[in-house]
Amino acid sequence: MADARTRVGTAPLRPRRSAPALTLLALAAILAAGRLRAGTAGAPVALSAGTSALASAGEAPALLSPTAAIHVVGDTETAVYAAFITQAFTQGKADGPLARETILVENDAMDSWQPTRRAWENYLLKGTGGQGRAGDEAQKALLARFPAIVRFYAFPPLALPVRLVRSDVVEEIFKGSGWPGFYDAFPRVQGILTFSAIGFGAAGTEALFTARLGCGRLCGYRDLVFMRRVNGEWTLIMKDPLP
Repeated sequence: MADARTRVGTAPLRPRRSAPALTLLALAAILAAGRLRAGTAGAPVALSAGTSALASAGEAPALLSPTAAIHVVGDTETAVYAAFITQAFTQGKADGPLARETILVENDAMDSWQPTRRAWENYLLKGTGGQGRAGDEAQKALLARFPAIVRFYAFPPLALPVRLVRSDVVEEIFKGSGWPGFYDAFPRVQGILTFSAIGFGAAGTEALFTARLGCGRLCGYRDLVFMRRVNGEWTLIMKDPLP
């Protein structure tokens, strides 16, 4: 499978050569988090208990949200998302309306929240606690995340191939012809998958995040996902629907 960065309209914007000034949103995030954990586009840092991660200052802004902070997805996070796709999705039929050959993942998506959505996340997180469940650190890390662009630079090859598509490309398609135009542009897929940033436990063996699949005007879902690293492999423990 070709590197997702080589596909037209899928690659994230190239990093700027010079570091831009911090936006007000980014500065607010730093003040709220208490500190900025340094990272680069090639080796970004993941969210852990009580901290937030911003991409390096050289990241180009997202086209749809040019003032938003940017969270660059690192190898550890990508491994979690890849394990989720492998365990939550199966190869679709070879033909017909349910045919699926590719998982479309939204790139440069805005991981934002509204008070009602955050309340639901908080409510469902209670079900992840207790013996054999997620620790407090992972829960706090997920709830402490700030609004930011989730940016991928690559995705590992899977049995069900993953294609990264930038948010601005999808937005332009919907402006023109909605879901029919989307499926004309991306045949043999079943919607588009959007991930939040991941909240990790202190030991790095627990991961909490949200996954949203949009597949039509009245088709789709948003789940709270809990995964744990078992014998070196990320394992899907729980998937509960969010409104």
